[in-house]
Amino acid sequence: MRISTNQMYRATSATISNKQADLAQLQNQLATGKRSASLADDPAAAAGASVLRSDLAANSQFEQNRQIAQQRLSFAENTLGSVSDNLQTARDQLIAAGNGSLSDLDRKTIAGQLRQGLATLVGLANSADGQGGYLFGGYREDTPPFVENGAAVNYVADDGARVINVSSTRSMETAFNGADVFMRIPNGNGLFVSAANSANTGSGIIDSGRVANPAALTGNNYEIRFQGSGSTSTYDVWDTTTNTAISTGTPFTAPASIAVPGISINVDGAPANGDKFSVLPSGNQDVFKTLRDAIAVLETPTNGNVTAVANGLRASLANLDQALNHISDGRGAAGARLNELDQVGVLGSSRDVDLKGTLSKLEDIDYVKTISDFTVTQTGVQAALASYAKISQTSLFDYLR
Repeated sequence: MRISTNQMYRATSATISNKQADLAQLQNQLATGKRSASLADDPAAAAGASVLRSDLAANSQFEQNRQIAQQRLSFAENTLGSVSDNLQTARDQLIAAGNGSLSDLDRKTIAGQLRQGLATLVGLANSADGQGGYLFGGYREDTPPFVENGAAVNYVADDGARVINVSSTRSMETAFNGADVFMRIPNGNGLFVSAANSANTGSGIIDSGRVANPAALTGNNYEIRFQGSGSTSTYDVWDTTTNTAISTGTPFTAPASIAVPGISINVDGAPANGDKFSVLPSGNQDVFKTLRDAIAVLETPTNGNVTAVANGLRASLANLDQALNHISDGRGAAGARLNELDQVGVLGSSRDVDLKGTLSKLEDIDYVKTISDFTVTQTGVQAALASYAKISQTSLFDYLR
């Protein structure tokens, strides 16, 4: 086949042009570090890269959310630790107040210390979360969740709990419901409450009791009623919910373990004729009322009879122990979430590395290979140019020598 000089020039020029285009592309890849300059260069890789960038953005947002959650939960855990310290101090003060040698004035002094502790407790319950809201205010952020109203502390926020997404599969509460933390605390021993009647005149003291037979618990209200005194003292146990007698005329010798359905209650001292003690199902009582009740006990003159103080302090200590356990559970929940955040954060960091690695495979060049290709292509272009220059100078006379 005969090839014209013009045809040869065109073919060689096209080859050189293509080689130069390849060289320019490789040079651009080396300059940018990216395989493609536009979506058209590799549509499939571009589509995959778009999905990966979206995943990376979501993962980055989850990381920011985890930082917010960690800050709030750290504040909550530290604050609940301070609440526990506050209540433990109050407990120590109540135990000290139980010393029978103290005067009414001594007990009023301790009551004053409890009032200071109560004010501190309200302040802790209204702690900020560092994000413009309150740790224990639910969804509300515009007002402190706890307000002192005369002889009570009221919760004025809502029952919500702010939740934040810390990963694609996990949401976490970061702001506690203050009503659950400070208001809804079981009183007594958590199952039932024993108490002395305020009109009692004897020296009988009742303890917190214990569950003797869980299967026999009824949830009814009971009352222990004393008749007589001294060696002739007896007691009746009544179910006041059904108004029926459980037992009657049982001789009393202190200390006595008195059986109530499913429950064993100890009564010591010398109850007077007509004295009564109640055993009721446990309910909810806020920790602020527990402290106020204790203050009221300590501020009430005894007129030399410390039995009412002993019964009152015993009840307050039982309620305070429930509050301490409840707050400890809340603090433990905050700590558990912080631990989980650490684990989720490790997984998030690992996912970030994986996503970036996969994206790099789709977008980034292999520098070693690209430099090698660039060198080979550059050499090829130089050879083609040299060859073209040589051929372009050839004429028919070169072959007739």
